[in-house]
Amino acid sequence: MRLFEWETISGTAADLKTAFIVGATVFATLCGLVWFFHASTEPTLTVTARDVPDVLASVSMATSEPAFAVFLFDPDDPSHGRGAVNIQFSRENGHVGLDWVLLAPANIRDQPRFEAFAASEGYSVQPREQRGIKYLRVDSGDLSKLCQDVIWKLYGLPPTAKLELIVEGLDWSPAS
Repeated sequence: MRLFEWETISGTAADLKTAFIVGATVFATLCGLVWFFHASTEPTLTVTARDVPDVLASVSMATSEPAFAVFLFDPDDPSHGRGAVNIQFSRENGHVGLDWVLLAPANIRDQPRFEAFAASEGYSVQPREQRGIKYLRVDSGDLSKLCQDVIWKLYGLPPTAKLELIVEGLDWSPAS
């Protein structure tokens, strides 16, 4: 009586070799994706809505484009639905504006609410598209106040609520 049959051993070795190659490929792919996304994203900062005027000033002083600052927050209110909302200041053709980018599910879902709120506060909202990405832009009026009012009034967050901030193309640090 033999302990192993050759066909079993060779079949098992082939299966192990295939499994190893597939596993190594998957592992290498995952490592590459982690490195890519880690290396290509700016670190997030934490601010409050009280910092909005300072962030807007930094975007306004940026000397190159693209320059933007994105605020991300989760209203955590069942009446508003789930998911993080984002609103940003950006430089476009040398002019600063407030953008409601229609990529995040929460922004797409809340587009009519944002448009109605901005209009009720006296702002003109213009639909735009750049590189296949649709967004709404407000480029006149008190942009800082509008941004804070969206956070405070539209979503009901307190002035001390923590917001994530992602910046690109500008130097920003919280005021002391």
